[in-house]
Amino acid sequence: MLMRSCPYPSGLRPRSKPLAMGARAELVEVLSLAREALTHPDNDFTWSSWKDSTAAVAELNGFIETLVGGGQVSRLDLDVLFAATGDICEVAVSSGWSDGYLRLAERFDAAHRRFQASLG
Repeated sequence: MLMRSCPYPSGLRPRSKPLAMGARAELVEVLSLAREALTHPDNDFTWSSWKDSTAAVAELNGFIETLVGGGQVSRLDLDVLFAATGDICEVAVSSGWSDGYLRLAERFDAAHRRFQASLG
């Protein structure tokens, strides 16, 4: 398998230390980065539950729109999405950007923890 770097445009790579932003905005940013990564034309969706990038983007858009609108999303749904055997990981591993996925998942874990803590 040809290994390639994470498909983030250089300006969208996850930061090691997020800028000061609200917990909800930080989670939205991480989901947006995941969405961006899932649109790469060379991605392989065979081992994910998604048919293609359109389906993946639609699912992430639903989470993003809910959060931006001030709503809540299922903690379990987000945890499963970013799990080591979740859809994003499956696409990343089969598409050659597992290192980028690990960085993204670490960023998600931190953002999701902060978001959950902000809910009280």
